[in-house]
Amino acid sequence: MSFLPIAATVTEFFEQHVITPFPLLLPYGLKCVISHIVLYITFKYLLPSASVTTTSRQSSSSSKDDDDYNYPWKLSPAFTANRIVAFCVMSHWSYLGLNHVWSYDYNNEEGAAKTFIPAGFDIAQIAMGTLLVWDIPSSLIGGSGPTDIMMHIHHIGMVLVTACVLGVIGTSDYSISNTNIVGTHVAPIFLGAIEFSSIPLQIVDLCHPKKSPHWYKYVDNNNMSTTSMSFQKLCSSVNEISRILFAVLFLITRGFYFPYVVVTIAIPDFNAEGSLPSMVLLYMSILFSLLQMYWATLVVGQVKRAFFPSGGESKKNNRKSKDE
Repeated sequence: MSFLPIAATVTEFFEQHVITPFPLLLPYGLKCVISHIVLYITFKYLLPSASVTTTSRQSSSSSKDDDDYNYPWKLSPAFTANRIVAFCVMSHWSYLGLNHVWSYDYNNEEGAAKTFIPAGFDIAQIAMGTLLVWDIPSSLIGGSGPTDIMMHIHHIGMVLVTACVLGVIGTSDYSISNTNIVGTHVAPIFLGAIEFSSIPLQIVDLCHPKKSPHWYKYVDNNNMSTTSMSFQKLCSSVNEISRILFAVLFLITRGFYFPYVVVTIAIPDFNAEGSLPSMVLLYMSILFSLLQMYWATLVVGQVKRAFFPSGGESKKNNRKSKDE
């Protein structure tokens, strides 16, 4: 049995339904995958391991492996590569979104849900490509850290939203002239500008005690050689600054701006248009708003605990200081 006809059919399908109508989708996703692989190989095999001093080894328990003293990018190459790629992706999306939002007047016309905005269509393509080709597969195989059910649900929701923006829902005509394309006017906001808070989040996640214990220990302890101490302190400082930036930016962009845009722009426009894709986007925007506000309450709680620790936590910290 020859596979050439099958290969030709698959190639024709991709060219007709993916490459031609969405020229940015596959290339952007493949760039993310290739970048991830190159970074993984670099961290895992090309960069040197840490040189552990004899004193450090003697001070450790005999059962402790020498890898505990290695660099975190050597111990967690997949997760480190994932966060770096995500940092670059979020920076790019934010730039594209903010660049459009600053120059576009959202009060200048009626029937905005059907207004075709090239910037919104483009960012929906790269978002779909990132999710389907790199982000979701990476998360399923553990490349983005421990399994997070909420993250998978969030990814499915984003795929559904981008599918509506690209005109895939409710039609088989995948072309820019497709009348089912809706929501490109708000795509730069929800898929771009909002992600501004996700830039420092990548660094915060990289140093999270549960998601990345190796990086957490690296920025929290001084167990490396003198030559790496300055970089270790730099990473620790960047992590602390990123935590503050994330909290501030998240509350502004996702806790306030996201629901504001949904109530003042998304809901009225999609409700007025009334098609199936618009209704999907309407309900998804409401659900995502509730999710953002829930996450905002968690961020507020973390900030509150950081500035106003409870009595039990204060006693615990004081006891820890005395023990040290």
